[in-house]
Amino acid sequence: MRKIIIIGLSGAGKTTLARELSKKLDIPHTELDSFYHQENWQPLDRDEFFNRVQKITDGDKWILCGNYFSTLGLATWQKADTIVWCDYPFSLVLRRLLKRTLRRTLTYEELWNGNRERFFVNFFTRNSVIIWMLQQWRKQKNRYSTLFHQPPKELKNVTLVRLHNPTEATNFVHTAE
Repeated sequence: MRKIIIIGLSGAGKTTLARELSKKLDIPHTELDSFYHQENWQPLDRDEFFNRVQKITDGDKWILCGNYFSTLGLATWQKADTIVWCDYPFSLVLRRLLKRTLRRTLTYEELWNGNRERFFVNFFTRNSVIIWMLQQWRKQKNRYSTLFHQPPKELKNVTLVRLHNPTEATNFVHTAE
């Protein structure tokens, strides 16, 4: 494994898994949200986002984590040698997301490009990462289930790994080479 994409819902543990694999395999990782969410949560231009990701994926070793399939699509996915889907139970992902969002809000933790999560936004508006996760749950589950069960020919040389729980993720990291 030298070219890895990690996907899954917000709160599933994509970034944590990417960090652990990065450390173990000595491969740099990039959190795609750090490109996409510019100052004041403004989205990066779609073409610029795609170009930045392509520069990384033209390299020999990389780990990407994030859910930007509709932007990056198979053109990026087929450059990977491994795609890992953190397909954890809904209740676990929701619990983790709530805990993480509350921690980030209370500590005023900077995420990317000066952005911080805000309590009011995340708990009382439609711009909430929690509402986004609730809206995306079924859509992503269906999309990724189809891709993993019936991979398109573009992914024939890509190893698809579906992790169902954090124990499987830990085991995956321990056995990674």
